[in-house]
Amino acid sequence: ANAGRATWLGRFAWAACAIALAAHVSGVWVEDGWQRAMGTRDLAAARSALDLLHWSGRDRGSYRLAVAREMLGVGANEAAREQAQRAIALDPSVDAHVVLAQTQLALGEPAQAARAYTAASALAPQHAGLHRQAARAWRRAGDDTRALAELERAAAVAPRDVELARELARMRAGAASAARSPAP
Repeated sequence: ANAGRATWLGRFAWAACAIALAAHVSGVWVEDGWQRAMGTRDLAAARSALDLLHWSGRDRGSYRLAVAREMLGVGANEAAREQAQRAIALDPSVDAHVVLAQTQLALGEPAQAARAYTAASALAPQHAGLHRQAARAWRRAGDDTRALAELERAAAVAPRDVELARELARMRAGAASAARSPAP
C-alpha cells in the first residue's frame, strides 16, 4: 500500500514541477515578447504582453510605466493614464505619479494632475521641481491657495533658486492683489 502511495505522490510532485516549469517558461517568453514589442514601439503588442504578465503574476510597475510613457509620447493619453494608474497600483513611485500627472494635463484635467504631482512630491519632499509642478497644475486648476502652498514648499526646499523666488513673489503679489480687490 505504501509503494502505491509513494508512486502516486511522486507522480503528483513531478506533475506539479512540470506545471511550475511551464508557467515560468511561458512568463519568460511573454516578458521577452514585451521587450521586443517595446523595442519596435508596437504598443498594442506591449499592452497584450502586459495583460498576459498580469494573469501570470509577473506584472511590473516599471513595465507599465514604460508603456505609459510611450503612449503619452504618441498622444494615446487615455491609454497612458490607464497604464500609469496600473503602474502606481503595482509600484507607487515618484516617476509613475509624474507620468500620471503629465497624462492628466494632456487630457485637460489640471486638478487631477495637481493631485498626482502632490502625491509625487509627498514621496520626494526634497524635490523642489515636483512642488513647483504641483503649484503650476493647481494654478491651472484655479486653486491659487494650493498653488501658493506648493510654491512655498518648493522655496523652502530650494531657498537659493532665484527664479523660484521670483515666481513665488509674483504669486504672493497676485494673491495680495486679489485679496484687496472687491468681490463683483
